[in-house]
Amino acid sequence: MSDLDSYKDSMRRFRLAKYMLEIESGKDGLNLPTYKGSTFRGGFGHAFRSMVCTMKKTDCTNCLLKEQCPYSYIFETSPGHRSEVLNNFEEVPRPYVIEPPPEKKTFYKPGEKIRFELILIGKAIEYLPYFLVTFVELGNMGIGRGRKPYVLRRVLGQNPFKKVEHLIYSDEDKKVRNCDITITGEDILNRADNGVHSPDQITLSFQTPTRIKYDNHFATKLEFHILIGNLLRRFSNLSYFHNDTKISIDYKTFVETATQVIIKNDFTVWEDWERYSSRQQDRMKMGGLVGNITYEGNLAPYLPLIILGEYIHAGKNITFGLGKYVVKKF
Repeated sequence: MSDLDSYKDSMRRFRLAKYMLEIESGKDGLNLPTYKGSTFRGGFGHAFRSMVCTMKKTDCTNCLLKEQCPYSYIFETSPGHRSEVLNNFEEVPRPYVIEPPPEKKTFYKPGEKIRFELILIGKAIEYLPYFLVTFVELGNMGIGRGRKPYVLRRVLGQNPFKKVEHLIYSDEDKKVRNCDITITGEDILNRADNGVHSPDQITLSFQTPTRIKYDNHFATKLEFHILIGNLLRRFSNLSYFHNDTKISIDYKTFVETATQVIIKNDFTVWEDWERYSSRQQDRMKMGGLVGNITYEGNLAPYLPLIILGEYIHAGKNITFGLGKYVVKKF
């Protein structure tokens, strides 16, 4: 089997699921920051741990129950015996992405609806009930400035490739419905092969700060091979740790070939953003590239990876929703 065939075979085994969550602000409204990803992710982690952790004062690293704990798997994912696939600068990618609402407004009136997306990858799909219960509990605990409450009104499962949408949860009956809306690697490959996207020119619109390290620095000009190298590494690690699939591919050759794809137009800019880390008790700079960039060249071998990247994101701090891009159609 050739490298390209192996890469496509691994892609076929990949699976993820996308959900839209709709919350409603309580009687006091909600005060949220301009970029809401860290608020949702931080609140989610705190609420999740408070509900499922039985060893409240034990660090996950040294906890005897970490191999069976859903919090440890989702939020503090450990490589375990599989650490040999990581280099010294990597950590195990978390099997979820929270895509915050795109609007920059900071106050939501009482009763106002807020929508955001949740993407679960591989085995994490089975943990959906934990996510739903956690976001319900987070609503009771409150989020944002003043810890104001909200209500999780409904959750929809979405598969844009099959153009289907199913009600997964409703606050009216508080039932979780078992609907298969899984996005498979086969869906990704079919999209890449059906001519929706040009095989020689493509425009990506980076919608949240994208932080990709290259040569120990964050890239301020996103050459195609830098993006592909990051996406391939992320796809490989997500496949290995969360889809039980090991990818056999000549990584170096695959990425070196990508250098032949050039930047035709680049309208990306560096956007600064800061968040406060309660764990580190300090403000952290989380800036990255946003805007449109057009690549030109032989894109065919890379289209599946690029399309998948719309869902798994690119770069660092992805669980906050950073590194989100969409492929623009011609």
